[in-house]
Amino acid sequence: MQTIKNTNLMSESLICSFFSNVNETHNCIRTQYSDF
Repeated sequence: MQTIKNTNLMSESLICSFFSNVNETHNCIRTQYSDF
């Protein structure tokens, strides 16, 4: 289950990188990690 979550996390952060600036990306990644 955590492996699936990790893969999802990478996809989400990649999308965030494309559509946001550095600060926003960092925020997005932090939000995804909070899901754990």
